[in-house]
Amino acid sequence: RTSGAATLTGTINGAGTLDVDANTTVVGIIGGTTALTSVDIAAGTTLTLGAGLTYGATTTTLSGVGTGILSLNASPHALTTNVVTATNGAGAFNVLDNASTSSITGNIGTSAAKLATMDIADGAANVFTTTGNLYVNAITVNDADTLKFIGTSAQTVSGTIADGIITVGNGGATDVTFSSALTSIASASVAAAAKATFDANFTTTGALANAGTIEVAAGKTLATASLTDGTGAFQIHVNNTNAAVQTFGSITES
Repeated sequence: RTSGAATLTGTINGAGTLDVDANTTVVGIIGGTTALTSVDIAAGTTLTLGAGLTYGATTTTLSGVGTGILSLNASPHALTTNVVTATNGAGAFNVLDNASTSSITGNIGTSAAKLATMDIADGAANVFTTTGNLYVNAITVNDADTLKFIGTSAQTVSGTIADGIITVGNGGATDVTFSSALTSIASASVAAAAKATFDANFTTTGALANAGTIEVAAGKTLATASLTDGTGAFQIHVNNTNAAVQTFGSITES
């Protein structure tokens, strides 16, 4: 347990709990050999991961009514954990400026208790990859940074996403459903064999490239500055109030 502001240097292993009750920076590996059972970050407290690639814990809990914060800094990080919040709409997950690729294998938030925010920051070509669900109320991605989905089972993104580069797929059958609006996205792409479903409006200020499948829910809008269709497919849902089958129109490239 850390009870005063501290920097921990070295390796932390074992099937125990790291209890963070004060702002703490870890320079080293957490759970590299044996994953911790839990990491508990108290309300109003930030755990910053400095240099050290590996972070392994079964559960990372952002506790209390206030905002516990997990921040990634200084180097690439590979997280294997589920990040949860003890209070719905509280807690933050931040990827700070490091111009590298970091990843999480696991979920952030749950359908019943969503994190307040997630921020991929500072515009130095950060890439953050995820295989799991993002139950976060609001996600912000700097325009030069990338949020990349590479799961092999269905992924859900519950909250809004503003700005940044969105990539769905990495050659496998990634399937992501975006439940809330995506606005001012710098650019986006859906790879071959991947699928992106938009249950709310989706707007890019730059290019959209589709080599997989894009599905747009009825009554929602997909708006993009330019489109590259690399043998991709579009499924546009409509509300048909008539019993008979109708032809609603077609999509043409201009």
